[in-house]
Amino acid sequence: MLRNDELGLGDYGLEYIHPEIVVHAPFPDGTYLTQYHDIERTCAEFAKFSKKDAAAYRRMIADYDAVKPILAIRN
Repeated sequence: MLRNDELGLGDYGLEYIHPEIVVHAPFPDGTYLTQYHDIERTCAEFAKFSKKDAAAYRRMIADYDAVKPILAIRN
């Protein structure tokens, strides 16, 4: 409901921010995994733990990009 400022909150100062970090998960052993908007940086993060998982993530994003227009909310 806020995606396209349907409530007109921009008139009251609402500004959307899009930080480069999407998710950051620290683990008890001191390691961490960070997901970025940048797929290359995200895949490098996954590769710290598993190159296979990094490749699988890259394929998943490519598959999603192929169907994203079908799933996108339209006005």
